Amino acid sequence: MGDGSNDAPALADADLGVAFGPTALAADSADIVVLDDRLTHVPELLTLADTTRRRLRQNLGWAFGYNAVAIPAAALGWPSPPVAALAMAASSFLVVGNSARKMAVGPR
Repeated sequence: MGDGSNDAPALADADLGVAFGPTALAADSADIVVLDDRLTHVPELLTLADTTRRRLRQNLGWAFGYNAVAIPAAALGWPSPPVAALAMAASSFLVVGNSARKMAVGPR
């Protein structure tokens, strides 16, 4: 964590660099830029990261589960092509919709 001006090389080399302040150097060197100087945003940042990770795992779980069922079913010739196409589209919409859901962060 830093302001992004005198510690830009350290932010760039870090596994996760967080810069406070909307400077161009901070935006170039850090992975995350917090636009004001309050440290109270750090817990919100961690909550957002956990929510993102959880949502990613949900999407991967759904995709792997769907493929574990759909690929053997298709190999056996069970669904007709229109049904298979609708199921594939529904699976894609479910993953995209889950990804697009608004993430609530901070006080409600």
